Amino acid sequence: MSTALNLPRFPPAPLPAADHGARPAVPLRAGRLLTADEHAHVRQEMALRHCKWDQQVGDQCTLAPFPLLMAASEWRRLCHWSRLLTQELLAAEGEICRSPALQNLLGVPRRVRRLIKYGGTATRPESVRVIRFDFHFTTDGWKISEANTDVPGGYSEASALPALMQQFGYAGLPAGDPAGSLVNALLAAARRPRVVLLAAAGYLEDQQVVSYLAQRLAQRGAEARLCTINQLKFANNGIAILDDAGVWPADALIRFYQAEWLAGLPRRLRGKNFFRCPDSVLCNPFSAAASESKRFPLALAQLTANVPTWNLLLPESVNCRAANLGADGSWVLKLAYSNTGDAAAHPDWADARMWRKAVRAARRRPRQWVAQKRFITQTVATPLGPVYPCIGVFTINGVPAGIYGRISSGPLINYAALDVAVLIDSPPNLEGR
Repeated sequence: MSTALNLPRFPPAPLPAADHGARPAVPLRAGRLLTADEHAHVRQEMALRHCKWDQQVGDQCTLAPFPLLMAASEWRRLCHWSRLLTQELLAAEGEICRSPALQNLLGVPRRVRRLIKYGGTATRPESVRVIRFDFHFTTDGWKISEANTDVPGGYSEASALPALMQQFGYAGLPAGDPAGSLVNALLAAARRPRVVLLAAAGYLEDQQVVSYLAQRLAQRGAEARLCTINQLKFANNGIAILDDAGVWPADALIRFYQAEWLAGLPRRLRGKNFFRCPDSVLCNPFSAAASESKRFPLALAQLTANVPTWNLLLPESVNCRAANLGADGSWVLKLAYSNTGDAAAHPDWADARMWRKAVRAARRRPRQWVAQKRFITQTVATPLGPVYPCIGVFTINGVPAGIYGRISSGPLINYAALDVAVLIDSPPNLEGR
C-alpha cells in the first residue's frame, strides 16, 4: 500500500514589478514527481544511512519529491565562476585579516577579531577550506546572494540525495560529492587519519552534519570522533579530546561551530592559543569569520585585491543609512552575522510590524546590518507549483565539488525551504574547463 505524502502545494508565485525587457530563460527544470513509495524510500535512506534526521518543519516534509535538472553548460559556467570567486575571496580575506579598519567596517565583533588574529590566515597550508556560494537565477541572469564561508552546511543533501534520486531513472548525474571531496582533502593533508569533529551540543541540524562527515571518514578508514567544546583540548601544538577514556590526540579538526559563537565562550575556552595549532589541519580557519559577515561586500571597493567576479555577480550593497528603506522595496536588510535567512527582511516577506522592527534595528546599530539591492529570482515550474530555487555551489580548496539545492514558495530561502537534489543533464565537468 502506498504511503501518503504530506507535501506542500505551492501557490502561484507573486508577479514582480512590470519589466518589459527580454528575460533569459531559466536553465533549470523539474523532473517527474516521485511516487509515494519512492519518496518514502528516499526519506528512509537519508535518515538511516546518511544522517538526515531533520526532515520536517512543522508537519511539512523538507525533502523535495523530485529533482531539478541543469544543463552541463550551465554547471560549467557556475564552476568557472566559483573558482574565481574563491580565489578573489581568499585574497580579500588576507587583506581584511591584516586591517582592523576593514574588520570594523564589516562589523566583526571584537572577540571574533581576536580569533582571527590568533587563529591563522586564509591561506595557511595546514587548512582545508570549504566555501558554499548561493546562486540565484534572476531576471538579469545568475547572481549570488552571499557566500557561506565559515561553517557551510548541506553535505548529505548535496552528496547523498542526488545519488539516491538518480536511481529512479532521471536523465542526469550528480554534480559532485562535497563530503567525499572534503574527506579526501582532509586526509591528504593530515599526517595520520585521526579527526575531531566539533559541533554545538543541543542542535540536531548541526549534529547530523558532523555525524555524516564522521561516517564518511570512517568509510575511508579514518578514526573520527565527535566532541563538544568542553571536551576539546589544545596541547603540544595540536588538538585532542579529553573524555572518560583519557586524552585522545588528533591531527585534524572539522569545525562546525560558528566563529561568533566561539567568541562568546568563557575566557577559559577561548584563550590566546585557541585553535592556534600549527601541527593540526583545520577546516575552516578563523579568517573565514571575516568574509562570513554579510557586510563583506562593503569592503570590496576598498581592497587592493582585484575582485571582478564578485562585482559582476553580487548585487549592490550599501550601509543602511545610505539606502532609502521606506520608498519602493528596492532593498533587503541583512544582519551581518546570521544564518538560513533568519535575519533577512523585506516588506514583501514580512508583515509591516516585523519590517519596521528590522528597519529600527538597522538604523539603531547600522554597523551590524547591511542593505542589499533586491533581485528578482525567476521561478521554476514543478509538480508542486512554481518555486524559487537556490543553487549552493561547494568549493573544496577552490575546486567545485557539488551542489546543495533548495527551493521555496517565496523568494526568501530560509529554514523552511525544501532540500532538492540537483542533477546535471549530461556528464558534469567539475574542472570547469
